Amino acid sequence: MSKYFYHGVMSFFPCQSMLHILQSGGLKSKRLQGNFDLIGYNGLDSISLCRTLTKEEYDYYEGLGYKSAYEIFIVSHFCFIIREDIEAIRTDVVAPHTFSSSWELGEYLKDHPTEHISDLVDEWQALNFIPNSQLIGIGIPLSIIQKGARFNAYREGLKELYEVATSLGLDIVDTTSPNFISSYEKRKENLEQIIDIPKKSLRYRRKKDE
Repeated sequence: MSKYFYHGVMSFFPCQSMLHILQSGGLKSKRLQGNFDLIGYNGLDSISLCRTLTKEEYDYYEGLGYKSAYEIFIVSHFCFIIREDIEAIRTDVVAPHTFSSSWELGEYLKDHPTEHISDLVDEWQALNFIPNSQLIGIGIPLSIIQKGARFNAYREGLKELYEVATSLGLDIVDTTSPNFISSYEKRKENLEQIIDIPKKSLRYRRKKDE
């Protein structure tokens, strides 16, 4: 199991979404965002997180047909990397397709507000709010973006996200590889060559050890 937690950012405009989260002070539950849509296992008051399992655990669950939040929402996606010492609850795993619809899941969660369940084997949940002070890095699929047709569309968003994230002392990590956490621990990644802003060198700034 990894030391860190992750929160994937699934958005058509991920740089802007991450900027909004950082500028608003941190990750918030749906209720705190004023969103009362019950789609998803995290309900209204929990924030979905991921924490990786051992290879043996993943192999076991994969053989039973279960899926991984890390593979679906973190690898090759935008994400936040979160301190290991936050208060988080490991979800109880339910079989895939336990609920026939989002409405049925929502009704179940309303009737069982203290339960924390998921059909993803490595999902955890945190209640209500995770402040910026508990974030330690952001993940960006740098290698994919650099080769993609929409790279120029990302450039300005990446620049602003970089500046805000590093001003908060957050590390920058390439999530393209499933094993990107090893790169994170060695602090290898930077955005200077990715953003490539003429006449300005954006040097990587690693978070100082506390």
